Amino acid sequence: MFQPGSRWHYGIATDILGILIERVSGMTLGEFFRTRIFEPLGMRDTAFWVPQAQLGRLATAYNVEQGSRRRVVEDHPSASRWANPNRFQSGGGLVSTAQDYLQFAQLLLGRGRVGDTRLLSHRSVDLMRSNFLTRDQRRIPAFGHVLWAGQGFGLGLSVVDDPAQQLPLGYRSMGSFGWPGAFGTSWFADPVENMIGLMLIQRRGIEAFPMAVDFERRVYDAVDD
Repeated sequence: MFQPGSRWHYGIATDILGILIERVSGMTLGEFFRTRIFEPLGMRDTAFWVPQAQLGRLATAYNVEQGSRRRVVEDHPSASRWANPNRFQSGGGLVSTAQDYLQFAQLLLGRGRVGDTRLLSHRSVDLMRSNFLTRDQRRIPAFGHVLWAGQGFGLGLSVVDDPAQQLPLGYRSMGSFGWPGAFGTSWFADPVENMIGLMLIQRRGIEAFPMAVDFERRVYDAVDD
């Protein structure tokens, strides 16, 4: 898309990484995730597909029509793309629960440890939580606006490094990190407050993100100093 190092682009790097993991490990990506990440962390409901017996627990996903702004079903459990055990196992595209994702977020907030389980070295997590964007890269709009005014990007995570410049109002503390999802899912971890915020909704489109901002504001308003 661009000359290397010239700008940040949200592309398929994570998917390519998934292919590399399969080739290096000799395992499918789903098996690698299950044995190396999900089982050690107790993430029992995270996978690339949902078994038939569990489809009743899968939430319906929605989209918004461009013209009418009417909410429409994009993915229903009865014919869900996540009901197919032969789905392509990309670096993204897992299905999970709030409890499982909380375990994963706690791993990163704990610098690679959850309880007695050490999954990553603290140095690896510190790299994930460090900004790699240059000043010039951060001036270029992403997703239609200047995304990096108060935050940079690490290894799969946005990282707050200037709380006063956050958009829109700057709730997160210095060093906070996270990343939203296409269906309006939103999570962040704040090492200053020792807090994780996790909101899972199922509506694709830009309309979902103001809801995440309101959720975040209310979470921080509830913090008792």
